[in-house]
Amino acid sequence: MLKAGQEFKEIHDSYVIFITASDVMGAGCSLYHIDRVIKETGAYFGDGSHIIYVNGSYKNDNDPVGKLMHDFRCLNSVDMFYPVLAKQVNFFKETEGGQEIMCQVFEDLAEKRAEEARIEEKKAFALRMIARGKLTVEEIAEDADLPIEVVRDLAGLQLA
Repeated sequence: MLKAGQEFKEIHDSYVIFITASDVMGAGCSLYHIDRVIKETGAYFGDGSHIIYVNGSYKNDNDPVGKLMHDFRCLNSVDMFYPVLAKQVNFFKETEGGQEIMCQVFEDLAEKRAEEARIEEKKAFALRMIARGKLTVEEIAEDADLPIEVVRDLAGLQLA
C-alpha cells in the first residue's frame, strides 16, 4: 500500500468487510468493528487496518444495516428498501440483458471450477505415479499432462 520511500504515516486505512450468513460473534449486533490493540497496554495500535463483520441475519427495518440485510435476502427487487440496489437487482434478475450477463458469469465460473478440478485430478494422478517411483519426473509430467515444474514441486512435497 506504500511506494518505496513513502513514510508509514502515509498509508491509507484498509478495510476488510465480511458479510456473514449468521451472527458469528453472537452478541446480536448488526456490525462488529475489529481494530488492532497492543495486548500489553490495551492501547489502540492505530495502523489503519480495520475488519468489519456484518451480521447477515440481522433484522431491523428501522436500521440502515438491517435494511441492507433485508435487501440482500429479497428475491424480488420491488420488495427492497434501497433504490440503487433494487435497480441493479432488477436489471440482473428481471431483464433479458441482465440475465444473459449473469448466465455468462455463472458459465465462466463453472468452467473455471471444472478446470481446477481437472488440474487437481492430474496432480493426484502424478502423486500416485511419484509414489510408485518407476517413472522419471519428466515422464510423469508428460503422462499427467502437467508442467514439469508442477510435478517437480509435487515430487518435492512427496519426499519431504
